[in-house]
Amino acid sequence: MLEKRVLLISIATILFMGCLNVLSSSAAWAYLKTGDALSYSSRHLIYLILSILFFSISYWLGTGFIKKFALLALFFSLALLGTVLIPGLRKEINFSKRWIDFFGISFQPSSIALSGFIIYSSCYFANLGKNINKIIRLIPHLIITLLSAVLIYLEPDFGSAVILVIIGLVFYFLAGVSWKKFVCISLPILIIVLLSSIAQPYRVKRIISFLNPDEHASYQVTQSLEAIRAGGLLGQGIGKGKARLLYLPYSFSDFSFSVFLEETGFLGGLLIYFILGAILYSGLRLASSSRDLFSMLYGSAVVIKLCLYAFINAGVSLSLLPAKGLPFPFLSYGGTFLLVTMAEMGFLLSIGREK
Repeated sequence: MLEKRVLLISIATILFMGCLNVLSSSAAWAYLKTGDALSYSSRHLIYLILSILFFSISYWLGTGFIKKFALLALFFSLALLGTVLIPGLRKEINFSKRWIDFFGISFQPSSIALSGFIIYSSCYFANLGKNINKIIRLIPHLIITLLSAVLIYLEPDFGSAVILVIIGLVFYFLAGVSWKKFVCISLPILIIVLLSSIAQPYRVKRIISFLNPDEHASYQVTQSLEAIRAGGLLGQGIGKGKARLLYLPYSFSDFSFSVFLEETGFLGGLLIYFILGAILYSGLRLASSSRDLFSMLYGSAVVIKLCLYAFINAGVSLSLLPAKGLPFPFLSYGGTFLLVTMAEMGFLLSIGREK
């Protein structure tokens, strides 16, 4: 199947490019913090190997397997998000309590919870049938969406909460809810998101920085833009960028795309988005080819989520969006997000296998 081959080649290519990018962007920071310039890239390689294992298992299990555990996935997701708010169980990194430390292994529950939310939402809308335009039948999902978003927001992780809300609204569109019902549901939610974005002083500063970058731009955004400008058309070359040498904080995670553009230039960025476009197009084609409504909804949502992360991360790096601490899929340093994303790609590809 052509879509399946395109997906596999695209994922493999961007994973390889991500390995090179992490190796380059993390070396200086790794040496500063651990004394070993390869410590972060070595750990990323371990995550990559594990993610390929997760990919293989999920491909073998197929979407029919996760469909059976949709409700369990929801309860597990909510429990994980609630655990982060319990003192003593959470781990604080960079002033945020977004991690759980489990036997020395730290992971970010919001990444897992968002994946569980997609599984639950796919099952919920697949079972609505002719009731898709009855408001009373849509309210339960709306409540779950807001509850999950609030739990993530309290970590605090405003960026992931916004993505969950957007994905939640995307399901109404994918499932075929009428435009009038869609507007009635989405408008109040968007107003809540807007009010939440200005509820904290540091978020207001980020918005001011975005609206008036010349005077109020944060150090990270300033360094990010300088790195991108330095990259030009062809880039400085892999491992030859300046931003990675402690000039740009989070150069291997939140701002990995900036380092990539500095070292590969505009053409490198164009290639990344060509690959993501191939993943989006072939993924949606693959999902829409399924006769199972759950698989169609799940596959479409997974691909849209992936591209949404890439769009927002690039927007922040280019100062087109207010700063958000979100990774660039496959290109940023690995961890929970890479493991979950690769598992989702395995389930997506299993749709083609089952056809």
